[in-house]
Amino acid sequence: MQNTVNFQQQMTRVPKLLMKRMLNKNVSFQPYSKPLDIKGIRAKFFFATQQAQDWYDPLKPYAKLEYEWVLQNIPLKNQQIIDAGAHHGQYSLVFCLGAEHSCNLVSVDPHPMNCLLTEINLLLNEAKPKIEQSAVAARSGTVHFANESNGKIISHGGMVVNSKTLYQIMPDANIVKLDVEGAEYKIVPESIDKLAAVHTWIIEIHPQGNPHPDTIIKDFLQRDYKVSYINRDANRVEPYKLSTIWDIHSTIFACRS
Repeated sequence: MQNTVNFQQQMTRVPKLLMKRMLNKNVSFQPYSKPLDIKGIRAKFFFATQQAQDWYDPLKPYAKLEYEWVLQNIPLKNQQIIDAGAHHGQYSLVFCLGAEHSCNLVSVDPHPMNCLLTEINLLLNEAKPKIEQSAVAARSGTVHFANESNGKIISHGGMVVNSKTLYQIMPDANIVKLDVEGAEYKIVPESIDKLAAVHTWIIEIHPQGNPHPDTIIKDFLQRDYKVSYINRDANRVEPYKLSTIWDIHSTIFACRS
């Protein structure tokens, strides 16, 4: 694969115990690392699973657009940031490197493997990871979570994990990125008022089987946020218009000065 960085050389920064735990769980896939094609930062990314390769190598055009828009339009330096639904830590890298390591970032995910891979990716880029293994929910306690890398909160089955509110994770947050597979509809309304210092919300909204995304966006508009979103058909960021038709999940940016 072109531009692939020698795996063993890049892993020298990763503690051996983390590597042993990770490799023991992925015997059928040959991990590798390589630079991420994101304008504005220089980052290495560890592709540990087939899913990671399928999703991130190469980056989808809308994902690349999203990361680069954030780097160009959102102040990241010296900010308090929550990355909720960190997956393998790619957004955490954008935040951390875009802030030139000056932000206070907490990466949150309920799945233990995702937490491990986020930690590895941050270590690869000389960042100091702060990982919270927890589901993000409207109330603290425990929830059932589908036992898969891109799982979601379910009514029963799966695995039981701790859940925390965004306020419990970082009450003085300035930036919140939320990718929680549909749970955003329950989390957002109360969290906007609770997290009064947040100037930027980045939310992946999942329209299937949920209320219309306008229900969330109206909550922001009523509080003087300006809302834009990624038009995936046109591959550009546009001001959001109420009653937009959603065929697939996409990201909104709710910002205020």
